[in-house]
Amino acid sequence: MRILLVIVTVLGSLCAVGLGGLTSYARLVRDADDMAQIEKSIEGQAGMESVVAMVKGFRMAGIGGLAVAFACLALLIFTLAGGRAPATLFALAAIGAGVAFIVLCPNLETMGADELPPRTQAMLYGIPAAIAGLAGLGAARMGRRLT
Repeated sequence: MRILLVIVTVLGSLCAVGLGGLTSYARLVRDADDMAQIEKSIEGQAGMESVVAMVKGFRMAGIGGLAVAFACLALLIFTLAGGRAPATLFALAAIGAGVAFIVLCPNLETMGADELPPRTQAMLYGIPAAIAGLAGLGAARMGRRLT
């Protein structure tokens, strides 16, 4: 049973690291200049609160992707290395970060853009992180037993 939990932890962690890393790259690196220009151009204009909220939501989804990617990468390393206490800690961190950013990211309309809303982006990396964290908790609880 522990082997199955470790496999689920590894697959979920890899999925969350990949999707979280891609989201954070897209929001914090690739689109950073565009978002800064949008914020500067609409600063002080009336009726543009929804655009500012959308930019902040995308930025939060990027930060969440980075946090989940680091937590799941550490979970993956400590699960495979066999550290029981650190694996438990990072499993809880992966669950907490995944669920927290799903809740915190706003569910906004993207105003015709070809982008997913920030909450949907958070769900893409948050759900695999939570699954990997739960499996990691089970694997860490079982310890060294392989059956």
